[in-house]
Amino acid sequence: MPPAEAATPQRTQELFRAQLSEVYSRGDRLFVRLFFAQWLFAIGLALKLSPFAWDGTTRSVHIHVYYAVLFGGALTIPTWFMVRAWPGATLTRHMIAVLQMMWSGLLIHLSGGRVETHFHIFGSLAFLAFYRDWKVLVPAGLVTVLDHFLRGMFWPESIFGLANVEWWRFLEHGFWVLFEDVVLVIGILQSRSEMLLLADRQAELESGRKSLLSNVAALTEAQASLVRVSRQAGMAEVATSVLHNIGNVLNSVNVSAGLVVDVVRRSNGTALSRAVTLLKSQPAPGRFLDEDPRGPKLLQYLGGIATALDGERQQMSDELGSLTRNIDHIKAIVALQQSHAKGSAALETMPLHGLLDDALKFNAASYQNNQVEVVRDFGDTTDIVSDRHSLLQILMNLLSNARHALDGCEGERKLTLRARTSADTLTIEVIDTGTGIHPERMNEIFRHGFTTKKDGHGFGLHSSANVAAELGGSLTAASAGPGQGATFTLSVPASPPRHAAPGASSKLGREAGGGAKQRSSWELNSA
Repeated sequence: MPPAEAATPQRTQELFRAQLSEVYSRGDRLFVRLFFAQWLFAIGLALKLSPFAWDGTTRSVHIHVYYAVLFGGALTIPTWFMVRAWPGATLTRHMIAVLQMMWSGLLIHLSGGRVETHFHIFGSLAFLAFYRDWKVLVPAGLVTVLDHFLRGMFWPESIFGLANVEWWRFLEHGFWVLFEDVVLVIGILQSRSEMLLLADRQAELESGRKSLLSNVAALTEAQASLVRVSRQAGMAEVATSVLHNIGNVLNSVNVSAGLVVDVVRRSNGTALSRAVTLLKSQPAPGRFLDEDPRGPKLLQYLGGIATALDGERQQMSDELGSLTRNIDHIKAIVALQQSHAKGSAALETMPLHGLLDDALKFNAASYQNNQVEVVRDFGDTTDIVSDRHSLLQILMNLLSNARHALDGCEGERKLTLRARTSADTLTIEVIDTGTGIHPERMNEIFRHGFTTKKDGHGFGLHSSANVAAELGGSLTAASAGPGQGATFTLSVPASPPRHAAPGASSKLGREAGGGAKQRSSWELNSA
């Protein structure tokens, strides 16, 4: 093993060895199929060519037919048995290398020593390079040179097609075998270096994923600690609201992390390594690309891999960006609860389109998995001035409830997010075609602890209504009944009052919030 391979971390070595083991086993299976194909080809070659090559035009069952059947079977059956008994083993690889070169010698003999058949030797060496183990080329080359030497001395027409040849003729063939071995060894070492690099990157991604999961576990522990402290202080309702909102974001964090790991697992890096190995295995890569029929296909294949890798990189970049935004939102939720104790509101100017798109992205994977049609109806909305994370908290709860309502829907699964701004008021509607709301339950849906879901807690809508009131607005609901879907309407100021001082924003929100809660209850009763 090269020094670079021995110096890598333990996890990288484990992944590298696992990749090599898969390459070895795949190579064994490839050669089993190749041996059976060569056996059939040898029999056909002996039936058609051998009588003419050795005995003129007289057609008969030539002894070469028996050679093809018996010696071909003697080379193929043991290979099949070893691959079944010891797949991926070092002994299996080396025996396959020896037997494959003996196959070349048998086919050369059956063809009467034709020069064209000698190219089978170079093709066999290229196939052996698929193992990415340069050591198998050593016994393969020795068997080839020894076969040329012995048959050149005692049966030259079997290997060279002539009765009288110079004794040193085998050296010429041995030189070209050595030349291809050197080229293949260079390609194999390069391929192993690329495999090691891929294993190292995968180990880094696994380490990053463990760190991310550790952070998520720490957040979970922090949530549990917050629950205990809040209950001890008589603030269980606030704590459960925070946990509910953070839990919604954590679902998106887990989805994004899973997508990143899936992209790495399905990466096209291995396909690129195989293509490079094929190109390196050619004695003259330029002639291979220009003259071999596989050359243009290889270039097209490399282009496809490059495009796929660019797509993977972009997808991972998008998901990592989503992870960053989700974690920032978790921090903002905690900071938002801390800001209530200080009596200040986090107001900022933001594009409404971006806010609504971010809210939809948190549940994007669930919409795709459940085949939910999402309709964006944002109208001619402009920038607004409000508390970004408070609005996101409300929208995430509403969109999550709408998605759950669509889970039990057998007909059309459609979710519409509609936004309008008029007279300094922002109105956002979340409309679904889901299970709907029974009229008797309409007055209870914003009550703390009320839920219709088996695993629900009844915190989302209750906390959303409170946050809407704190923003100086209201949250209402409407439904035509069970199976008729539901519409949740959020109305908040699109900007704070011009006469309000910066320090008075929280006070205004709380004062407006009291009236908003009354309006919300009245509107629910009316519905």
